[in-house]
Amino acid sequence: MNQLLKEHCQTALALIVTFVGIILFISFREPSKTTLFSSLSEADKSKVVESLRQNGINVSLDSATGEVLVPSTDYYQSKMLLAAEGLPESLPNGYDSLDNMPMGTSRSVEAVKIRNGLENELARSINEISGILGARVHLAIPDKSVFVRERGKPTASVFVKLGAGRSLGKIK
Repeated sequence: MNQLLKEHCQTALALIVTFVGIILFISFREPSKTTLFSSLSEADKSKVVESLRQNGINVSLDSATGEVLVPSTDYYQSKMLLAAEGLPESLPNGYDSLDNMPMGTSRSVEAVKIRNGLENELARSINEISGILGARVHLAIPDKSVFVRERGKPTASVFVKLGAGRSLGKIK
């Protein structure tokens, strides 16, 4: 009886180790993806995906939500490439992506969606200034951490496309 119990324990341990090994292999095999855009028109989605693929970025679409996903390490490079090409052409409503977040969304995904919403709302506000044809805003907001005493300051990059013969004054 004691021998039978040992064999069952060894078999169970082997199965658990195998299961954990498979989980680790799968999780490390595919890089983590983050949402680049969550609410784009189909035309803009197509242009964004094509542009990113031409620039060698591994882009994919979430089949459930239609979000444009890129590897986390390529997030800022993707934003800069698309901004240089003027994509997406239409600006989504900044906070639309927060409306359809499923329950159980992780804090990191929620933070990315909030940052995207802020970027889009700022860009929409800047676009309302006379003489500006288009604006893109990229925010770099450091994560809050209880382990870091001095947190970096948030920064923003703003790309503005002016109308012909227009310039921005100091007030703008």
